[in-house]
Amino acid sequence: MYGETAHAGHGLDANPRGRRRGSSTVCRTRLRAWQCVVAGAPSCAGWCAGWTGAGHTGVFTGGSVGGGAVADGRDFFISYAGPDGAWARWVAWHLEQAGYTVELAEWDWAVGQNFVEKMGEALRRATRVVALFSPAYFEPGRFTRDEWTSVRAVRDRGKDRLLPFRIEKFPHDLVPDDLRSLLYRDLFDLPEDQAREALLDAVAGPRRPNGAPIFPGHGRAAAAPGTAPALPSTAPAPADPPPAGVPANGVDAHARSRAGTERARDLAEIEVLVGRAERHAQQERFRSAAMLWEEVAADRTRVLGPDHPDTLASRYWHARCLGMAGEAAEAVELSAGVAADRARILGPDHPDTLNSRHNHAWALGVAGEVAEAVGLSAGVAADRARILGPDHPDTLNSRHNHAWGLGVAGDFAEAARLMAGVAADRARVLGADHVDTLASRDNHAWVLGEAGDFAEAARLMAGVAADHARVLGPDHPDTLASRASHAWVLGEAGDFAEAARLMAGVAADRARVLGADHPDTLHSRRVHAENSKRAAEGG
Repeated sequence: MYGETAHAGHGLDANPRGRRRGSSTVCRTRLRAWQCVVAGAPSCAGWCAGWTGAGHTGVFTGGSVGGGAVADGRDFFISYAGPDGAWARWVAWHLEQAGYTVELAEWDWAVGQNFVEKMGEALRRATRVVALFSPAYFEPGRFTRDEWTSVRAVRDRGKDRLLPFRIEKFPHDLVPDDLRSLLYRDLFDLPEDQAREALLDAVAGPRRPNGAPIFPGHGRAAAAPGTAPALPSTAPAPADPPPAGVPANGVDAHARSRAGTERARDLAEIEVLVGRAERHAQQERFRSAAMLWEEVAADRTRVLGPDHPDTLASRYWHARCLGMAGEAAEAVELSAGVAADRARILGPDHPDTLNSRHNHAWALGVAGEVAEAVGLSAGVAADRARILGPDHPDTLNSRHNHAWGLGVAGDFAEAARLMAGVAADRARVLGADHVDTLASRDNHAWVLGEAGDFAEAARLMAGVAADHARVLGPDHPDTLASRASHAWVLGEAGDFAEAARLMAGVAADRARVLGADHPDTLHSRRVHAENSKRAAEGG
């Protein structure tokens, strides 16, 4: 069920938007959606900053929502009629307890705010909208009609964003024609635990079972009236039945059925845990995600066995989230164990084995074992090139990470040489405007600056900042980070006045976009003050 095969354009590898390692003069911060950012852990900050992920789908793919969604996205907005407020609160509470983010007007909108504006923002911000169908929901003149019509007009990757639930029984003809074809779930007339299960099962979406469904009957089913007779069997006649009380084949059929039912129930419960772990990781709640993945791994070991691919995947993500949470030593130990077990079970050249080795190298870097991490990442890059091909996105990711690790280790000249090659190959394979290409160009400029080639670094960084603005938009955090880096390298080159002028603009824009108290904003202000002071002093 749960693998980590890389796909270009998805998952960790596809989102190399991160902060770069800070120099001794100016520590530039750029946060990746997936990276480990730990206060007081400079080795982690330096290592994680330019490291591209292992190339997996699944856990860390959240954060972007379709349909014109805005920043600070939520998983769900609850659309309901005023008389149904108790149902709305119940649904919102259980969704949040399951790890989702929810916007509910009663909880999140303050007195005096513009209701129409808040509703429009909420509908844009939400990935999906839970609609609580009732007679009141469809009464003429309610804002609920504006909500569901707006949601249905803007679809997310071709999928409907509206999730309808009936909270009471009513005639079908009350439902507007546009909504009658939608599948829905009923939450009423159920015990609370069953209603909660129905809610969470619906929002999780359809999924196939992990194992064979339970056999629905015993013995040969009777032929339905009017059906053709079965093809006569050529098998030998069955033996006489065993004596009463002795199970056939030594195994009680009812016991087998009970065991299968219990296993299916265990797997279903594990899938709920998996969903929670994924959501916590998407929300960057890495410590709680690690605890959930540890529980998933233990349960899968019990139900599926220690060598099952899903068990190994759970252990992988447990180690990954521990590293993200700053538990570097434990992440190193666990990731090394997963890599060894995958090599033993799947083979050394299996993509999941390579992913685990990649993650082991990353964890070593987080723990400050940079030299060993660089050596491992070089080996992964070579093996991926041999197995996947030199132009495979995962190969390019490993080459990027090897180059970055050399920069973290202080070998800036070699890092710059290798990163230039990665940037050129990514432009050729992925395109000049791909975020991975921009990341390699960005990091190439940075290591050139650290190597002392400030003029070339400034020229490259100015180009990266302009391209980030064109591709991602002027207010994107990566655009702001590239502008900050451009200002930094100018300051390193001694052009303090221009560095101060550019950083003043970055500080103002970060305050507007991120907030006045955001760490990046505060940092930009400090750097601006430093360069302004040095410019006034004449260097």
